Amino acid sequence: MKYLMEKNDLICFEGSPSKISVTCETGALWVTQANDRTDRVLMAGESLDIQKKGKVAVLGCKDSMMSLKSQDEIFAQLRQPEFIH
Repeated sequence: MKYLMEKNDLICFEGSPSKISVTCETGALWVTQANDRTDRVLMAGESLDIQKKGKVAVLGCKDSMMSLKSQDEIFAQLRQPEFIH
């Protein structure tokens, strides 16, 4: 799922131990998660895997495009014919 974010837009979701991948498609994103002391800034093309429970907040540092993929979506994409070599 992709989200177009303007500067200072905030999206929150619940983290999961089954892995959620956050990708900054364009722009820059600030990512923080409850009970994690390390905040991260993702630049265009960078990803972060969320692998534990706890609220996650993603802030657009500037106009950005973010994509979220669950473990199931990642697995499904790997099974599509264009990814099989």
